Amino acid sequence: MTAPLFNRDALLPGMILSRMTPHWISRAIVLRTQGLRVLLAGSGLSHDAMLIRTGDAWFAGDALMGKLASLTPLEDWEADMRERGVRVVVSRPLDATPRQMAAAAWFWQTEINWLVWYDRKAILALAWRWLAERFGHKVGDEDRLYCTESCQLAYREGACVDPWRKQDGTRKWNPTPGTTRKRIVGGGGWRTLAVVQDALTEAGRRYAITI
Repeated sequence: MTAPLFNRDALLPGMILSRMTPHWISRAIVLRTQGLRVLLAGSGLSHDAMLIRTGDAWFAGDALMGKLASLTPLEDWEADMRERGVRVVVSRPLDATPRQMAAAAWFWQTEINWLVWYDRKAILALAWRWLAERFGHKVGDEDRLYCTESCQLAYREGACVDPWRKQDGTRKWNPTPGTTRKRIVGGGGWRTLAVVQDALTEAGRRYAITI
């Protein structure tokens, strides 16, 4: 039997799953939103997902290129880690209770899952247009979401908390995995997310992104 890579006993619904894949667009996202140093160091993030539990099964609430938002079995993430060398980090909001986190996960599961298409237009703009991440309005299509946007919406609407907000409390439009990374490392003294250190098993730690 293959050893699990995620420590299910340490997971909570609403935690944020972030990863970096070898795909060229993943590298472009990291280069564009986090810089060359982060890309070369291997500490960048190119995708965010919402951790969701249904019964005894764990899923990633994934908004993926060209698809409707859907629930990906956590075992599929583990297979990608083993087979494709995908690396991951798990984080949780510092100012959200487990009840609020569960509410965000429920919102994703009931209001986004199989209802919202991926916003390819937005992610390409963020990857290639200078300063697109800093626009004070949504880029792309109004009725579509990309990965980090889906997580932000679930927290804003489902839990009344926004870990991607700016330091002055206003909304951060067009958040990216780069924004998630900044909220983990506390850029500018503004830290709203914390790495869940025991989210990976001993076997899974070889795939951990060190931030």
